[in-house]
Order: sequence, then structure tokens, then C-alpha cells
Amino acid sequence: MGDPVRTEGGGAGKKGGQVLLITTVEIADGQPENINVREGDNTYDVARDFVMKHGLPEDVIPELARHLQENLEAHMEQQAQKALRADKAVFSRLYRQALDLRDKLDEQRAWVKEYEMEVLKANKPRMTWISMAMMRDRSAGGWSTCC
Repeated sequence: MGDPVRTEGGGAGKKGGQVLLITTVEIADGQPENINVREGDNTYDVARDFVMKHGLPEDVIPELARHLQENLEAHMEQQAQKALRADKAVFSRLYRQALDLRDKLDEQRAWVKEYEMEVLKANKPRMTWISMAMMRDRSAGGWSTCC
């Protein structure tokens, strides 16, 4: 894993940042203590503040900072994988909805086309008996001219 995070002005224990990681560390006599790593925190500063608060030897700061960094990176990787799975699920759901909508649109287009054909057939001008007689005579032979 990487080195402890060093960010500009990133002190430890910012109250405003979201807690990203809570790690339990055993101190004297097996007493557990929680370390909260918040958004924007510097893991080295968090480790140093924890060591100072509990009167632990300063030589554990780098190892504790590395431990915090590794846990933070593992946690962030888990969160990224979780978000990726959620994104895939959302995409899959939206894709299925898009396919359903396309199918409905195709059905509506087919219905409209069929309806238009019915309307055209229903509104097709009908020939009068004279027009039909003229067409019959035309197909039977030439027109006879009188006189």
C-alpha cells in the first residue's frame, strides 16, 4: 500500500469532515480505542495525535500511520467496487427500460401505419357508375367517336 497521506493543511481530527474509517487499536492492558479518519485527514497527523493523546512511544507513529493508510485504501477500494456494482445495476435497469420503450414505440408505429392504411382505404374515392362504365369501355377497346 502507499505511504501515509500528506495533504495541504490536512490536520487530524477535523470535526467537519465525514468519517471515512473507524479503526480500533489496542493500547495498554488490551484496552481498545477507536481512531476516526475523516475526509481530508492526514493519516500521519491522525496517528501522531493518537499517540500523543494516549502517551504511546513516538516510534509507533510511522507504523500506525501506515496501518491507517492501508485500511483507508482498502476501505476506499471496497467503496469504489460497491459504487461500480451499483452503477452497473442502474445501467442495466435503465437499458432494459430503454429496450421496453423502444419495443412499445415500434408497436405504436406499426399500429399507426396500419391505421393510416385503413383510413386511406376507407377514404379512397369511389367511382360513380359513369366512371366505372367509362373505365370498362376504355379497357374493352378504343373510344368510339361519333359523326
